[in-house]
Amino acid sequence: MNTVLELAQAGLEALAGKDRESWLALWENDAVLDDPVGTEGFARAGSRFEGIEAITGFWDNVIALTSGLHYKIERCYPGGDVLALAIHFQTIKGPQVSDLHALNVYKRSQNGKLASMRSFWDESFRMP
Repeated sequence: MNTVLELAQAGLEALAGKDRESWLALWENDAVLDDPVGTEGFARAGSRFEGIEAITGFWDNVIALTSGLHYKIERCYPGGDVLALAIHFQTIKGPQVSDLHALNVYKRSQNGKLASMRSFWDESFRMP
């Protein structure tokens, strides 16, 4: 993958397809994942995950608990090796379906992998 957009799209497709290995392969070993930024959200023990081991833990303790995840990219704001995507997520956890609007900011490393991803959202605020 050459562009940050391709990395972001591959990451979203891996999330939706519950493809853990493909998703983890997109990240640098020293990458940083902030999800969510600025609130505790569902990552109550901390919302910053530094390094591939912590990012793997994020998948195992958050993503793996969902029974389904759908997404739609609403807007795309490219800027070289940085990209902001406005995304509408729908997560399914058992009988519960949740809609969430987020702004994800991705940064591509010089090696062509994800150096970071910051997801801005607040579960107390829902778009109609």
